[in-house]
Amino acid sequence: MTSYEPAVRGVCPVLSSTFHDDGGLDGDSFLRLCEFLLSTGVHSVMIFGVATENAKLDDAERDLMLRSLVKTRGAMKVTIVATVADHGTDLAVARARKWVDTFCVLTRQKLSSTWQQFWILSTCPS
Repeated sequence: MTSYEPAVRGVCPVLSSTFHDDGGLDGDSFLRLCEFLLSTGVHSVMIFGVATENAKLDDAERDLMLRSLVKTRGAMKVTIVATVADHGTDLAVARARKWVDTFCVLTRQKLSSTWQQFWILSTCPS
């Protein structure tokens, strides 16, 4: 029998997006949120879920947020679950592949035909 340790276990908080009063992304505040959550000893964190207000973010903001999280995580053994929700499977797959190439993350199977959502579990140190 093969032993299996799930990549997501224990508490997996969903990161919120942080915004300035004018509606623009507050990258500094998001970085502090990442630092705080990772300092609490969590085993995994999720980004771009409903709490992250994914639909409000543009591509550059998503990339900035994921880059900040991966960089802050560094060599910690914390799994990053990044959801990709787009209007079509082709768009979701393209975004997931870009993130795999850019952020050294490994894709894990979860493609829902209803939501066309990819889950990416980050396991590589930045």
